[in-house]
Amino acid sequence: VRQTVRSYIGTEYKTASLKALAAIMNQSESALSRQIKSLFGFTFKELLLRNRFERAVALLDQTDLPVGSIAEAVGYENTSFFYRKFKEQYGMSPNAFRRKYGLK
Repeated sequence: VRQTVRSYIGTEYKTASLKALAAIMNQSESALSRQIKSLFGFTFKELLLRNRFERAVALLDQTDLPVGSIAEAVGYENTSFFYRKFKEQYGMSPNAFRRKYGLK
């Protein structure tokens, strides 16, 4: 289960859903949700968010792509929502993060 969840989130992070993963694994959403929380210590949504932000941070660090393009690349259609969630996670905007840690 652990490897299937990691693999699915790792490859399908832009469009991943608990419903789709449950169908792939032939389990109910509620049973799979409990199993994920037990195995990882995080909910499916939290795991997905962490994966998306890890990818966003790598793109901020390693590319000069505009933040809007990075948001879209990691599965966010709404750039302002991405900005808000990024700031909640890292305490600064994506642009400030890039200035501090990314390409100079």
